[in-house]
Amino acid sequence: ADLCAAPGGKTAQLALAGADVTALDQSGSRIKRLTANLDRLRLHAAVVQGDAAHWRPERLFDGVLVDAPCSST
Repeated sequence: ADLCAAPGGKTAQLALAGADVTALDQSGSRIKRLTANLDRLRLHAAVVQGDAAHWRPERLFDGVLVDAPCSST
């Protein structure tokens, strides 16, 4: 799971490496940018709009990435 995921650079790197990624961000406009970036790169991730502090996923994850505030690295 990539929390605070937009604009999607880290999500894309994980997906490119073969990970099954769920990308979460609370901003609708940033989710649109994340989705556009994944589409442009022809990569897939499950994209969810929500607040990471209150989000309860349906399944557990092997790993969670949180880059807050986003460092763009």
